[in-house]
Amino acid sequence: MESSLQSSIQPPTPLRRIADIPGPRGWPLLGNMPQLDVPRMHTQFEAWAARYGPIYRVRFLLQDALVVSRPDMVAAIFRDRPDGWRRHRNIQSVLNETGVSGVFSAEGDDWRRQRRLVMAAFDPGHMKSYFPSLLRVTERLKRQLDAAAQSGEVIDLQRVLMRYTVDVTTGLAFGIDMNTQEDPDNSLQRHLDKLFPMFARRISAFPWWRYFKLPSDREFDRHRAEVLSAVRGFVRAGRERIERNPVLREHPANLLEALLAAHDHESGMLTDEEVAGNVLTVLLAGEDTTANTLCWMLYLLHTNRRAWRELVNDVDRSLGTDLMPGSFDTARGLESIEHCANEAMRLRPVAPLF
Repeated sequence: MESSLQSSIQPPTPLRRIADIPGPRGWPLLGNMPQLDVPRMHTQFEAWAARYGPIYRVRFLLQDALVVSRPDMVAAIFRDRPDGWRRHRNIQSVLNETGVSGVFSAEGDDWRRQRRLVMAAFDPGHMKSYFPSLLRVTERLKRQLDAAAQSGEVIDLQRVLMRYTVDVTTGLAFGIDMNTQEDPDNSLQRHLDKLFPMFARRISAFPWWRYFKLPSDREFDRHRAEVLSAVRGFVRAGRERIERNPVLREHPANLLEALLAAHDHESGMLTDEEVAGNVLTVLLAGEDTTANTLCWMLYLLHTNRRAWRELVNDVDRSLGTDLMPGSFDTARGLESIEHCANEAMRLRPVAPLF
């Protein structure tokens, strides 16, 4: 594990034991846990990095943890997965036991196999086939924002963008049109909304639910069962569509069909459970993070009018009189929007901890 990092990063000082690395003084037995305000944990880690340096030690109960804030080292750690580093074991156990066992929670050779197949499903050629659906969802968003602008209505932009990203991700994942922008009471979305908060809570907690169930755990189990039942139905329907129309193996219309068709000689095919787990991963991980990034990007552009005008002028030059990009390739060519999104993620990351 150390040799992989040393090959790409030369440490400024000789190697040290983790016990010798500086860090904030903790409480007896509890360590640094009482000092953390969980909703603002990332800002606490940032403040400690300013005081103790880009690499420092914290302790939670009897376990030491190394905090790394140097971007080059973080990148090296990511490249050294899964051989040198793995995700926290709770992530794998919690997601697997709830039926969301995909590439996000996989480790070792299983991670390599799933990653090859999942990345193949995100091939740009496959994404092109989804573009008309993306355009339809985006036109709904534009109508909603235009109506609010004309009436002077004050809107909750984060909620509006959340519904937009829900429609985008479910369309991409399953090929279904949930249309939560016009029908916010969609039953499947109500169940999905209950899953992610409990996943986040369980990953960082003692596994009490394995010994006794609280009312919130029983409610979670009901929502989970409904979501898994729906997803398994989507998987069966996807396989039937591919059997009826083999052209979908080469030209899938959504992520589900692409995952069902994904195959290579070394990795074989994904099982139905792996397909369901990876599709759910895209749904749960892609909705709020994308919506919040869009919110931050719009806010930052609003506070920097020069950057806003430059972006608008650049898009106008690319689209001319069109209100929307007419093709997937045209949308990919709007690099200035991508640059703004990357800068928003740098300045206001919605997932600052890994």
